[in-house]
Parts: sequence; C-alpha cells; structure tokens
Amino acid sequence: NSAEGISNSFEMGFNAGLDASEEIYQAEANVETEVEEEDNGINLWGEGLYYYDDIPTLFWCNVTGLNEILLLAIFAGIFMGDIFKYKFDKNLINGCHNRLTMMFSRVIVIAIYTFIMHLLMLLFTIISAAFMADAVIMNIDKTSIMYFIITWMLTFAFTLLVAMITNVVKSKAVGITIGVVLSAGIFTIAVTLATMIAKAYLPLPEDFNFANYFCSQNLAALTLDSDGSIVIRAVV
Repeated sequence: NSAEGISNSFEMGFNAGLDASEEIYQAEANVETEVEEEDNGINLWGEGLYYYDDIPTLFWCNVTGLNEILLLAIFAGIFMGDIFKYKFDKNLINGCHNRLTMMFSRVIVIAIYTFIMHLLMLLFTIISAAFMADAVIMNIDKTSIMYFIITWMLTFAFTLLVAMITNVVKSKAVGITIGVVLSAGIFTIAVTLATMIAKAYLPLPEDFNFANYFCSQNLAALTLDSDGSIVIRAVV
C-alpha cells in the first residue's frame, strides 16, 4: 500500500508539472501573438518624437535646428563673394552711379530670398507631417503667424550680417566660413567665457549673457510660448 501510495503521489506530481508547463508555454505564446499584432499596427515611419504635434510646433523644431541659417550663410557668402571673385564690382558701381543704391538692391534680394526660404521651410514641414506624422494638424493662429514673422526677421538679419562680413573682407571663402561658424554655434564657449569675464569686472545683471544678442541664439531660444521679454529682445 505504501509503495502504491508513493507511486500515485509521484504520478500526480508529474502530471501537475506537465500541466503547469503547458500553461506557461501557452501564456508565452499568447504574449508573442499580442506583440506581433501590436507590431503590425505600427505606422510605417514609427511613432517618434513630435509624432502627434501640430504644424506650428513642428515648424518651431525645424527653425531651432538652425539648419536654415546654415544654408543662408552659404548663400550670403556666395552671393556677395562672387562680385569680388569675378571682378565686376566696378561695373556695377558705374552702372548704378551710387554705391548705396547698389547695396540697397542687394539687401532687397537677400530679404526676398530669406523670406522664400522661410516659406519653403514651412512647406517642407507640412509635407513631412503628411508622410511621417499621425496627421497634418495646421492649427495656425496669431501666435504662430507672429512666430513666423519674427523668426524670418532673425534669419534675414543673420544673412545680412554674413553678407556684410563678406563685403568687408572681400572674400567668398572667409564669408562662408564665418557664417557657418556662427550658425553652428562654435563660438559658444568663447561667448560663455567672455560673459563670465564681463560679469566679474562689470556690474552686470545676473542673467546677462552675450549670447542673447546673437541671431542664432535668439532663434534657438524663441518658442511659441516665449514671454514678452524674449520676444522683444529677438525683435530688437
């Protein structure tokens, strides 16, 4: 009887182990099936950062990336530098009879070009959202329109600065190099050190920073929700 009882106990334990193993295997199979179903439901492009955001927010992301002013810096260097490269600056002066008129015409060209580039940036944002975001949510209001205008003013000012530098040094290569360096933020460390030294020897406010007076820094700092002081500083 004792041997039979031991055998029965062993058989019951063995069967219970088999049942438990089958339950675990079935649970794992269910989990894998659910994961596969979830993977099949994911969008082709994936649900990444800003996947559900509207067009103004996506446009803000593109502007703060500073890629636009990098391209404009190259344009300004080429646009102004070619005049000195091909030696037809004197012909332009003779045709205009006024250097101020000639420079003003260049400023108008730069203003138009930067505005078109800014519009293309917005159009690119909308097209990208159509392909990669969950939906194209325009949500354009007064705030987003003001943001567009102010950021265009900053890009125009930056491009004009690079053009002026190129005009002064009379070298396309130097103008482009300085523009790229300014747009890439390579001077950040030097500007930070200059701010620290100025604060140490001058009675400046605690929040003073030379970087706040750079077009690139204002483009990076300005948001759709910026307070009035930041907006005024960017405009000025």
